Amino acid sequence: MFKERTRSTIVEAKPYTNRVGALLVIGSFVSIGVLLIVLSFLAFVPDLGLRLLWYGIIPLAPLIFFTVPNVWVNLCPLAIIQGFPRRMGMSGKRILQPKEQLLLMQGSWILLYLLVPLRHFVFNEMALVCLVTTLLLGVVAFASGLMFKGLGGWCSALCPIRPVEMAYGLFTKEMNRPELCAVCESCLIGCPRKHAGNFEAKRSFNAQFSYWVFSFPGFVLGYFLVSKDDGWLMVYGQILGLAAVSLLLFGALHRLIKWRWSLEAAVLTALSTYYVFIIPKIMEQWGLG
Repeated sequence: MFKERTRSTIVEAKPYTNRVGALLVIGSFVSIGVLLIVLSFLAFVPDLGLRLLWYGIIPLAPLIFFTVPNVWVNLCPLAIIQGFPRRMGMSGKRILQPKEQLLLMQGSWILLYLLVPLRHFVFNEMALVCLVTTLLLGVVAFASGLMFKGLGGWCSALCPIRPVEMAYGLFTKEMNRPELCAVCESCLIGCPRKHAGNFEAKRSFNAQFSYWVFSFPGFVLGYFLVSKDDGWLMVYGQILGLAAVSLLLFGALHRLIKWRWSLEAAVLTALSTYYVFIIPKIMEQWGLG
């Protein structure tokens, strides 16, 4: 599926220059250092660790996705950890087949929709759970690097952040591929990272998940409109209910009036909704209001 959809539009992205590549390697070490600091805070200063994670680092991610998504691959600690086996000459040899990749990416959307509402009850409140979860994900990422070529498996398919990265990265004109992909190993058939600034190719890729993208603005809105005091059933019910309303709205725009830009409208609505709500929370958490 991926190969057929992108054959006519795919372009080979440019590698970074040696100087920029070196800077990105340094950035990778800095990212791992920041990860270790955050994990230390989660273990020993939990309130600060949670605040730094959810109201310091995570809010930067959508902005990076939207502007320079391939740079994100060099800064994401889990992507870096998955790349360790390759750097050590221990990279796996398995290549994800198109049907497997599609199945795993559908799974990544499901994981996203299951895990994000849990922030209200677990991840926003329990530093130890965040710590253990991060460590377990690191193990999964490293194991994926041992099993699959390049960034196949976890980073390019099952990671629940991956759908958001792909959706928000729809508009970027960034033409460079990640430093980890400076020498392409063809770890994925029809790799989206080769699309770079090719809007139509990235749009075609995201269109495979259009129903998820259409529901995403409502999902984001729902997350910010509920609280843990509403209870588990109401939290999931309201968030998924608003996601369903969003799906119907943007799906109708797409199907009934044949609006070509419905996919892009859904992405921009989700992104703007996120920052409308998260910026006041950041100011409140850090005493800036």
